[in-house]
Amino acid sequence: MRHIPLYLAIVLAAALTLLAGCTKNEFEVKFDLDPKVEGNYRIAYHGTSKSNSIDVDAVVPVEKGKAVVKGVTRYPTLVYIYRGGDRTPAAIFYAERGDDIEITGDSPDPRLWTIEGNDISAEWSRWRKEHAAELASPDPAAGNKAVASFVKANPKSEVSALLMLTSYDRRSDEPGFVALWNSISDKARTEEIVKLAGRSDRLTAGAEPLPAKVSTLKLHAMGDSLVEMRASAGKATLLYFRRNADLQGEADADTVKALASLGKGQIAVISFETDSIAWLMRARGDSLAKKVVNAWMPAAEASEEAIALCVPRTPWFVVAGKDGRQLYRGADREKAAREFRRLVK
Repeated sequence: MRHIPLYLAIVLAAALTLLAGCTKNEFEVKFDLDPKVEGNYRIAYHGTSKSNSIDVDAVVPVEKGKAVVKGVTRYPTLVYIYRGGDRTPAAIFYAERGDDIEITGDSPDPRLWTIEGNDISAEWSRWRKEHAAELASPDPAAGNKAVASFVKANPKSEVSALLMLTSYDRRSDEPGFVALWNSISDKARTEEIVKLAGRSDRLTAGAEPLPAKVSTLKLHAMGDSLVEMRASAGKATLLYFRRNADLQGEADADTVKALASLGKGQIAVISFETDSIAWLMRARGDSLAKKVVNAWMPAAEASEEAIALCVPRTPWFVVAGKDGRQLYRGADREKAAREFRRLVK
């Protein structure tokens, strides 16, 4: 009998104890790879029963291509496979209790493995192998393009929803995410699927709201005053939402300063700091041009204006045309700057 490492036995024993009472709340993962494949692979998943749950994170030593792992859960779960010390999963599969998951392949790279045991995992595996190169690319656009091609061809597949929630880089393409997510059928885009992925930015299975036009904004500005910004004929609008701790904050501010020096359009820098003193200290110390409106939204993403404009986090740029329609929205300052310059040319 194959020896199970002590640390793995402890993890599985804890899971079995937590979910005791239903001995069939298990799934088995069998590695049947080429004998040349050896090494440690980390698996992580969230196991749940009616009243308990546990996060399992364990190292699986694959020896001569072989290993067997027992997973414990009553309800469906997603299992993430990591290679070595990687922080991004190389493969993900879907598992339900009673499933016998089989992993085959001749490569040490999990992206190239075939994972079967249920229809969702099999379809997911075929897609992953076909697009392994794009998924390994450091350019998020490559992976997004691969996901988009599947979603467009399979809007009624649960795999489409799972790919959007696990493999699409929303930060690099917010409009693309919203359009694709909304294109998936309601039967595939379910609350159960959303809960499986555990995404903090996807709270419901419903369609994403469309961002409102930048029509009239009442902003709390420096000097304890209210400033009203309106979309008007011939004027482009740039809104830059930020927090003091944002990475690349100085570079973002320099970009906004350069755009303000054009003397065209209207620009507002809107702080999401909860403390007005922190906002004022940053605003007063900024080298931003005076033509920029320095404003504060203490309710941050929960404010009425941010919700209407669909501002999910900071840093975030919104560029709107003269009719107030959002033409760019996202965290890429260079894309925002290009769109603003195009509008005011």
